Amino acid sequence: MEGLRRIRETKEMTTLIILKELAGDPSLKASRLSEKLGISIQAASDYLKDLQMAGFIRREAGGYRLTELGVLRLQRGIEDLRDFLHEALVNINTVEVVEAIAVRDLKEGERVNLFMEGGFLMAGGEEHMGSEGVVVEDSKRGELVRLKGLEGILQHTPGELLLVSLTSYTFEEGKAKMLLERLKEMSPPGVLIPLDERGGVFLKHLEGRGLLQGYQRLPPVGVPYLALVKGISAALVGRPDSVKDAMRFIHWAEREFSISFSVEELLL
Repeated sequence: MEGLRRIRETKEMTTLIILKELAGDPSLKASRLSEKLGISIQAASDYLKDLQMAGFIRREAGGYRLTELGVLRLQRGIEDLRDFLHEALVNINTVEVVEAIAVRDLKEGERVNLFMEGGFLMAGGEEHMGSEGVVVEDSKRGELVRLKGLEGILQHTPGELLLVSLTSYTFEEGKAKMLLERLKEMSPPGVLIPLDERGGVFLKHLEGRGLLQGYQRLPPVGVPYLALVKGISAALVGRPDSVKDAMRFIHWAEREFSISFSVEELLL
């Protein structure tokens, strides 16, 4: 219902269109946006100014670029539209087809359970996880399977988030051991993301010692919101100030997307 109210707002739709246009062409100026949207140059400039002040875009040489907050804002709007259209399609009995990974050989017409594993949608599980669908055509284990006639709401738990504050710029074996012990308690699989240079060097030391088996180390791309939503746990490592910034981002994401994450802080 909240998503429906948002997409009814003219300003919200214009904002989404601008974010979408800038995502495709960061060099767009207010004059070109005004032509695309059919609004005045002043109105386009005001939108760009508001988006910049809100932290959704940043000014760069030659134009504007979406920040991570801007990407999430665009994603949220698209999800609202998708949910609205999905409900409309269901109401007029239009079949939606989705793809999943078959956990066993599946036969055409078979109704199977759906579940999340490692961030992927899986089909053919023994336990009912709240959602199911009908197999469109025969599929082998481990291959993609198309499903229609989806019913229910998929039940899964968001991933855990561990925020690791490194108080010292030097690598210490004792601190590394503390982190590794905590990582063992997290739900696998997981991703490790350095928030800054200190976090990058720390994880590089662990990786060089062969201590990160089972965890994927990613480049510093910000808070792994999508990974958490898909049930993948993550550890963000960096200076205390970087961790504080990440925590603010998480609080914003929880409010904006009405989802609660399991967050723990570890001081090393």
